[in-house]
Amino acid sequence: MEAVNGAMGSDELPERISTSEDTELEIEQAKEMGEEAEERDEVAKLEIEEAEGMEEKMQTGMFFNIYCRALESNLSRLFSSPWKDATSLSPMHFTHSTTNRTSYAEFATSTLQIYSIKVTEIKGTPELKWPLRVYGMVAARDTVDHNRNILFLRQRNDCQILTPENPFLQLTGPSRAIAAIDPVDFDIKLKVKGRMKSKDRVLMHQTSKYSCNEAILLDDSCRIVLRCAKLEKTVQATIVGVRVINWRKKKWPFRHGGLVIAKAHSKPVKPENEALLQDQVMDDISDGYFEGEVSCVGDRSSALKHEDEVVLQDQVTANNWDGCLDLSRHVVSVELDGKLEVIIRALSSNGFITKHGHVFFPAQESKISRGICDLASYKVEVTVAWSLLVRDKQFISREGCMDDD
Repeated sequence: MEAVNGAMGSDELPERISTSEDTELEIEQAKEMGEEAEERDEVAKLEIEEAEGMEEKMQTGMFFNIYCRALESNLSRLFSSPWKDATSLSPMHFTHSTTNRTSYAEFATSTLQIYSIKVTEIKGTPELKWPLRVYGMVAARDTVDHNRNILFLRQRNDCQILTPENPFLQLTGPSRAIAAIDPVDFDIKLKVKGRMKSKDRVLMHQTSKYSCNEAILLDDSCRIVLRCAKLEKTVQATIVGVRVINWRKKKWPFRHGGLVIAKAHSKPVKPENEALLQDQVMDDISDGYFEGEVSCVGDRSSALKHEDEVVLQDQVTANNWDGCLDLSRHVVSVELDGKLEVIIRALSSNGFITKHGHVFFPAQESKISRGICDLASYKVEVTVAWSLLVRDKQFISREGCMDDD
């Protein structure tokens, strides 16, 4: 009462005193709020139950993004480069190392050879049908730096058209050998281009770990087969140049296309381990030894693309002014006691093999090798840079600091 009287005696207006009607209104509002809270609780329970039943989809859509954010947060504490960055390590990091110097940062180790990635089935929605105009990214992630080692990368305005007859993604990587001491993560974010961007559809959006030579990746929309192999005690070979030497006074040997294939041979030779490098051109000098031959006409190019090939290029037809071929892939893993074979094939307008040659290079820990491949009357020079692998990106930084001292 003193508070009320004081308020009445002052110039200020007193606060309105609640009446019984106000109290009843507040009670009704409280009841309504309670009912709304109960409804929210029911919805929350349903959402929790629905989430618990979605364990099989934990790597798709929003869950993939959650995984990415969590991984980025954890790795950012250990590594200076952002998690979404592409790996910056060169496949030729130790190419020019001296033979009398050893470093803990360099070593020959188990690596993952990537042969092919293909879409074998589409399902789930009538909006996804052949041909597929695919764009997006496929990347591998190892323990060397935990950055993305890009295998496939296409923007929306440069999508690749996949058909049931040719369902393989045109790979451009890896940019360096993929260390496989620990399981390798694969990030897959692929979309199908529609008539307009709002009509684009997700083809696959997930992350998975390597576990076998053939990984079958399943999603609500498609089935993707990843062909790869784990090789032991390997070095990385970078095909830095493939050039036709003596073409100027002749017709270009790859007028109708060709193939450049890399095979990693261990002991004994395993001819099934092919890596397709390109569809054209090689040439010149001598550091390896060569074997060349002209194949019999009769095998179509489609029969040459085996499951265990590394395709460096398969669509090269035009000749450059210097006779060099532009490869889409360059890096191949080779076991240290094995050999690298580079195979070149020229095709006819009907897709048959008209010329065939190959050259071998013994694996090395460093240095550059050059070899000549006889392709009928043409000579093709192949240049290969050899290097051990980087053990850990942090060791490179530490060695740099010690060298400065």
